[in-house]
Amino acid sequence: MNEESGSSRRIEGWLWVLAVGMVLLVPVVGAGGMYGDIKDVEKEFHGIADVREWQNFKMLTGLTFAAFTGIGVYGAWGLAMGTDWAVIRRTKVILWMIGPVVMLFTGLLIPAVSFGQAEWLSSDFQLEPSVFQWVFVGFSFFGCLVGSCWALVWTAYLNRSQRVRDKFRASN
Repeated sequence: MNEESGSSRRIEGWLWVLAVGMVLLVPVVGAGGMYGDIKDVEKEFHGIADVREWQNFKMLTGLTFAAFTGIGVYGAWGLAMGTDWAVIRRTKVILWMIGPVVMLFTGLLIPAVSFGQAEWLSSDFQLEPSVFQWVFVGFSFFGCLVGSCWALVWTAYLNRSQRVRDKFRASN
């Protein structure tokens, strides 16, 4: 392989920042936030750590987090190794998956599966706080907002960047 073809495969600048963020930043921040939220719930609701539904919730959340982390690593690997525009299309989908979609899984779907008919689905949030409301608010709203902003900024970059267009040629 000559020097020029090696440099054309290398990612640089903001594209490198995106790839590193997908491999390191998102998992580290996500794990820290998830751990903190779980500890907050266990501190607020004494004895919940021994409840089977809570243990199932934590297990499903951890497995989901691990799966989406793997998807993010796959997306970053594609950026580092790929040269085709399909890599960029796939990366955009992955950004939305590891951003807001994972938060919908951990904040809505997993609590519903873990806790069954949960009172947090009620429209009356004036009731005394429950574990379901805590989990829903903590995992879903703020996380979806941050994840959506993150995915939106990077999607816009991938759509507009000349460096991205130069590195990843269209496959027509």
